[in-house]
Amino acid sequence: MTQENSRFAPDAEARVNEFLAAVDRALSAAGCSQAERQNVADDLQAQITEMVGARLGADSQKANFSDVEAVLGELDPPEAYASAAQEQPVGAGAATSGAESFRSHAEPETRGGGPHGHCGPRGRRGWWHKWRSRADIHAAIRNVLSQGNPFAIAPLSAFDERARRAVAHAKNEARKWQHNYIGTEHMLIGIAMEEGGLGAIILKSLGLEASRLRDEVGKRVKQGPEPITADLLPITPRSQRSFRTAAEAARSLGSDSIGTEHLLLGLIAVPDGLAARVLIESGASLDRVKEEILKAAGARRGGARAPASPAFWPAGTAKSVSLGGDLYTLVATGQETGGSHAMIELRAPPASPGLPSRVLWRADVALYVLQGEIKVSAGERSMTVGGGGFVNIPRGTPHAIRNSGDAAARAMLVTTPAGFEQLLAEVGTPISGADATAAPDPDQLQRLIATAPKYGVEFRVAD
Repeated sequence: MTQENSRFAPDAEARVNEFLAAVDRALSAAGCSQAERQNVADDLQAQITEMVGARLGADSQKANFSDVEAVLGELDPPEAYASAAQEQPVGAGAATSGAESFRSHAEPETRGGGPHGHCGPRGRRGWWHKWRSRADIHAAIRNVLSQGNPFAIAPLSAFDERARRAVAHAKNEARKWQHNYIGTEHMLIGIAMEEGGLGAIILKSLGLEASRLRDEVGKRVKQGPEPITADLLPITPRSQRSFRTAAEAARSLGSDSIGTEHLLLGLIAVPDGLAARVLIESGASLDRVKEEILKAAGARRGGARAPASPAFWPAGTAKSVSLGGDLYTLVATGQETGGSHAMIELRAPPASPGLPSRVLWRADVALYVLQGEIKVSAGERSMTVGGGGFVNIPRGTPHAIRNSGDAAARAMLVTTPAGFEQLLAEVGTPISGADATAAPDPDQLQRLIATAPKYGVEFRVAD
């Protein structure tokens, strides 16, 4: 890495070097000269740096492993390659059997062009633009991009032994089907085959054993035309997304390793994947599967510790912060309850946008409306709740809470266990006065989104 890449953390720098080394090997096997390989490496390295810089913006922190993985996932937009392929002169090369064969069998996926699609800080238009006339170079690089290593996707967690075996089962299952890729459907069967894993236990409780899942997959896909002899099978884009989500879920749920239950969570987080479709059409709703996983994960973590002694706080001494135009008063925090729960008073002025839709992976949320009208969207349901109304939101459920009336609204939020209030305290603007609020701050929202994963929270902001 060059000096201009000094913002890369060591693990991120190692990941970029690993990727460039794999590209160099692929280009060498394709017969490219040393000069060509070096030129391609320089272009890719500069583009990755450019994209990571755009991702981090003015933030002074170093790019981490996840930043690099996200950029590599956007480095190969199919629509850009398609237009480039049309510009290839006749006889530009036929070395497209690797990546292009994979693309023809893998689940199609469209990604956004991102800042690298046109003109970035360096005025680049993507590696595919410069090398548009070289089908051999395109095929080699795209083959490396497609062959994502699932065990390299999780920099902060490691796959546990059962999860590793589930991936091995998935690979063998793909070979049996004579598929030259590992798709979400193979991963689903692989998880079910690892009978001692929590993922398989949950699937079995829903009547979905490996044999039934194999039959269901067989109704939707056909066996490949010939046996697979390659040792390394590419991971489809949707499977790669599921692995990344599994890593995030493991961290959010407080696990120090990725288990089969996290792999299953990753699959249902990709609703357009074949695995999710098989689950739905087999009678297992994705919400039900998620509920069972979170319930089992919570039982394994055990309950919260008991508080050392009763806690008393005089009126008016609780900390209040403003976020998204609303006022949050931290009536009781995990420090006072031994982590068992937190109590938060929400005051929302009329027309307040509130916080974006979020998912609390580690806590259930109970909401009791004291005054006014609160619109609650949870999962696929949405309703307006008036004074005296109550809503229970299980952990893992996407939800949004905002004032939907013409008057000020008040509600009490209880999260079990505690933790969400720590996020509010860290990012919120301190406020004095029960009725005071601060105007929504876009920069504060970005800090909230960036800080949320530390507390097991995910905010979902529409593009």
